[in-house]
Amino acid sequence: MIVVERSQAVIDACRAASAPLRLVAAEDEDEDEDEDEDGLPRPVRVVREDAFDFFARRASKPTPSTLLVLLDAYDGRGKVPARVAGDAFLRLVGASLVPGGHCVCNLWNGPLGSNEAVNLETFERALARRVGVVERARVTAQEYNVVVAAAKTRRRR
Repeated sequence: MIVVERSQAVIDACRAASAPLRLVAAEDEDEDEDEDEDGLPRPVRVVREDAFDFFARRASKPTPSTLLVLLDAYDGRGKVPARVAGDAFLRLVGASLVPGGHCVCNLWNGPLGSNEAVNLETFERALARRVGVVERARVTAQEYNVVVAAAKTRRRR
């Protein structure tokens, strides 16, 4: 498992919560070693970089190798950042996924016709265009929190 996070504060918070993380350089992201210097198992590799750069590198490989992408895709105001919602980023995510791979996104909805609902629908269309079939599920006990999953059905660029 590879986690991509650009914020050292988030990485530190996960470590403080005893998450089995091992910080690796971007060029070592695919190594098989799961132990840290202390000899403890740390199966979750963390690459500290911007996700756009990470997926640009992954998408440039001759064969896609990513099985699953999990995106916490909205900011503190419930909006998908333009860089994440943009066609360039979603194209890179789609290009890095193996056929049958998935991109699962934690998103925010809103009342019918609201800006949030329109933004969500726009994001879903873009995700479908660059990845594949999209399904949406509401999060139980969260009025407007949704999870959107896209399954890569064929090679897309």
